[in-house]
Amino acid sequence: MTVLELLDPIDRVMDVKEMVEFMGIDPVTEPHLLWLAKLNVLEALPPGWQEQEMPGGDIVYLNVEHGFTTADHPNDRE
Repeated sequence: MTVLELLDPIDRVMDVKEMVEFMGIDPVTEPHLLWLAKLNVLEALPPGWQEQEMPGGDIVYLNVEHGFTTADHPNDRE
């Protein structure tokens, strides 16, 4: 991912907001760190993982190899 791609608007604004909260970034006093949250949301999934949207709109991650799902992004586990 390039720096210019981080400047593009994204559809998953709420995911970035949740990541900001998860990372403990204060958007008022630390706006210079918001790109880190966006990068985490846009980061590619590891091999063997798929993102799926549930009927209620929640995003879950499916590990195709082992056949289980999790609400946590697989990259958060590493």
